[in-house]
Amino acid sequence: MTRFAHAPKGFRPYDIYPDCRSVVVFASPFPLSTFQAKANTPYTLVRNKMVEKVDWVSLNASSELETDGIVSVPIPSAEPYDYGDADRTRGRGIMSLEHAAVLAGLGVLGKNTLLMNERFGNMLCLGAVPVSIDSKP
Repeated sequence: MTRFAHAPKGFRPYDIYPDCRSVVVFASPFPLSTFQAKANTPYTLVRNKMVEKVDWVSLNASSELETDGIVSVPIPSAEPYDYGDADRTRGRGIMSLEHAAVLAGLGVLGKNTLLMNERFGNMLCLGAVPVSIDSKP
């Protein structure tokens, strides 16, 4: 958990779940063919479904872990937001998924604060589940 010291204050896994010992992080690539459409509607559909998909993975992982007695907290990949940035009129998720993904080795943070993956660029939908057990035995 000390590796999250550089994540924004208030958005670290232990800020959400104080007994957090590890974080399961995953990503799903965004289908690039969506950008071939001349209208924005296909992108909006795919983006919304990608968020839904990743949120289901978080929920299912958390449910499975719980059956093994492991406490875990599914983190929304996008909305709903707990925190808003009034100056920029945008919402912020409850945990920095980008920082978690970097620590998991999924990529690096770009200047735009998005995760940059070697294969998929920034076209990933991220998810995470803080858990009550250490990642190493």
